[in-house]
Amino acid sequence: MLDALYNLSNKKTNLISRKYQIESSFTIIKGAGKTGKTSIIKQYLCVLPSSSYLYIDLNDLRIDKEVVKQELQEFCITNKIHTLVIEAYDESVKLPNVSSVILSTEQDLQIDGFERLNVYNLDFEEFLAFDSRYDSLDSAFTHFLQTSSYPELYFTHQQERQKLLQNTLRLTLNPLELQIMISSAKLLGQKVSAFQMFERLKAQQKLSKDMFYKTFYGLIEKGYLYWV
Repeated sequence: MLDALYNLSNKKTNLISRKYQIESSFTIIKGAGKTGKTSIIKQYLCVLPSSSYLYIDLNDLRIDKEVVKQELQEFCITNKIHTLVIEAYDESVKLPNVSSVILSTEQDLQIDGFERLNVYNLDFEEFLAFDSRYDSLDSAFTHFLQTSSYPELYFTHQQERQKLLQNTLRLTLNPLELQIMISSAKLLGQKVSAFQMFERLKAQQKLSKDMFYKTFYGLIEKGYLYWV
């Protein structure tokens, strides 16, 4: 399995530069799902010799995590891996002794010796780089506010973007996380507390306070929700 991953090409294909760059040999890239972590990593890898790195995405259902745990160290030594990339990193995977390690995660991961790169959705300047067909900044900004700032949406036809966004949220969030996101979206611009949101959801479904607060603050930690 690791041989197959090692032989895959990660050449740069249709990637638009972001404001984020990997500058440290040991970096943790943190961000919510679909914010562009993978594209940033692939831009970093595309200037490296293909034989020098190993790219692993633990969210890939074809990958057996137990095999990775057992064979990663020996594989990196045998193939003289210089740079190891693990997406959706799980702390149960022991990191081998290589010259560079890049990890991506939604969790608040802290490892000694690693720098942290926090990645967010597109800001307005990045949005213009992805979608530059507007006659004026006013119309561009209006469209920016009306649509999501997930990078991959701008490679999708405009009529399909809302469907793609909703499917993305269904795939990346569990049912309670999704309900909290929907409830939060309806309260944008209003002064509201976490307890008030709990009371709203509790009136709609059976829900414990502990589970709500754990899930709610988990969404903030992952970067899906923000307090203003």
